[in-house]
Amino acid sequence: MTVDFFSLGCSKNLVDSEVLMGLFEAHGYRVTHDSDEASRGAQAVASAIFLMRHRGTSFRFSDHKTCHLTDRDIRHYLTSEFGYQFTRSIEEIRKDYQFEIFCDKCVPEALSCTLEDARWGYEQTIRQAVSLGGDADTMAAIAGGVSVAAGHDIPREIFWPCYDLLPVDFEDIIRQFNGRQTVYEKKR
Repeated sequence: MTVDFFSLGCSKNLVDSEVLMGLFEAHGYRVTHDSDEASRGAQAVASAIFLMRHRGTSFRFSDHKTCHLTDRDIRHYLTSEFGYQFTRSIEEIRKDYQFEIFCDKCVPEALSCTLEDARWGYEQTIRQAVSLGGDADTMAAIAGGVSVAAGHDIPREIFWPCYDLLPVDFEDIIRQFNGRQTVYEKKR
């Protein structure tokens, strides 16, 4: 299996990324970095996750502007940095969306599922992504990851059946990378 891995580049993230890539390689996965559009999509998703984790805080962007980070700021950043537009509602996207496997045709739509209304919980965000009718598993993974970063918990009835399907080596990689048990593992 091939894993396309991208890091945002801050010094701690680079160290963590190298450790994680090494863990994947040690378990027989091939790590690659050969798609510009995939890298742009990964950067956008990673940025959305990072920014959602800091939503509501005083945040300083690279252009030295400091603001109280809002959903609007996050949409603006993703548009200015990656060219993704967030002008259509989920309902408008759903009307004419077709199956797409390319990042530039599914990443902004998946991100819209979280950005349209950050009050939606994890499950509603996933349902919105799947309802678009695109590359549903990828779009749900993107939307779900951003939703968790926005502070929504994964319902236990969804978390455990999915976690139980992971190959044992993935569970080991997750534990080694996090240096701890999963959020729900202690409460199982």
